[in-house]
Amino acid sequence: MNRAERVSLLEDLVRDLVDAQLRAAERVELVRAEILSSVGVWGPELEEFVRLLMRTFVVETKGVDLADVRRVGFLDEARVYRPYESYVEVDVVEAPSGLWLVEVRGAVDGADVADFFNKARAYEARFGRRPDRMLMVALNADRSALETAEALGVDLLYARDLGGEGG
Repeated sequence: MNRAERVSLLEDLVRDLVDAQLRAAERVELVRAEILSSVGVWGPELEEFVRLLMRTFVVETKGVDLADVRRVGFLDEARVYRPYESYVEVDVVEAPSGLWLVEVRGAVDGADVADFFNKARAYEARFGRRPDRMLMVALNADRSALETAEALGVDLLYARDLGGEGG
């Protein structure tokens, strides 16, 4: 085997190793997600964990960096979100592809998707700007979440499909 063939062989081996390492890292992230969803981490800690865990995947698939999210809170005086005045918080990302509203959760079902959609409607009513995209990111999503997201035009990224189990 000449030098060029050995170099080519080594380059192929390095590519294979890099691919294997990426696949292993993805599996580790899914296992960590499974463990955390099983042990009951809740609230802001869970949201931050999901944000960190899914960040690379969201950047690669949607071109939006969850690190760029800023929280916007407002009073929904128009009563779009609820049939009474209520305080609404949404996460907003200004990306090259436009204005994104983002919701990060441990688990999501159809009611959660509809709730997020209503927050987006309230945001539009309050600020006069329709989000270009709505994105929900979750560890677990049930069948109703997938169906509702499709019906309402919400992008839903998740690590595990719970099928009909519920969240």
